[in-house]
Amino acid sequence: MFVVCGAVQATDLIPNRLAISEVGEWMAFNLPDGYTQVHTVVKRDGDGAEAQITIRVDNVYDGEVVDTKYITETAGEAMTELPEPSSADTTLSIRPTKFTLKGHEYDGVAIDVAKNGEPYQVWYVSSDIPVYGVGKRTNADGFASYEIADFGMN
Repeated sequence: MFVVCGAVQATDLIPNRLAISEVGEWMAFNLPDGYTQVHTVVKRDGDGAEAQITIRVDNVYDGEVVDTKYITETAGEAMTELPEPSSADTTLSIRPTKFTLKGHEYDGVAIDVAKNGEPYQVWYVSSDIPVYGVGKRTNADGFASYEIADFGMN
C-alpha cells in the first residue's frame, strides 16, 4: 500500500539513481564484523532506464579485498517503485524529507515501513547519493542497520 499526499505519486518522489549512474561512481557501507562492502559502477551501456549497468561488489576486510563479484542489471525503474509489502500486516509510505549523512544534508525521501501499525524501518533515499541512491536504513529503535560509510567518483 502506498500512502502519498494529494496528487503526488511515488515516482515523483523516489529518484532512479541507477538510471543516471556513471562509470567510476562508488559507494561503501559497513557490514558486521568489521567488513566493508564497496559497490562501483564499472560499465554502462545505454541511457536512462534502458541502460545496462555493471557493478563490481568488493567485500573488504582490514583494508584487503577478500571477495569480488559483478552484478549486471537494467537500470529500469530502480527505487522509483516501492516493493510490495511482504505481508498483509505491512504498510509502506513515502514522504519528502531532508536527512544528514557524514555532516552533509540531502534532499530526498523517507520510505516508512510499519508492521501491524507499528514503525519498523525507515529508508532514506536521495538522487545525490551514487549508485543506488540509498543512504540509510534506520530501525524503529533509531539504530541505523545500514548506512553509507563513504561514496564518490574514481
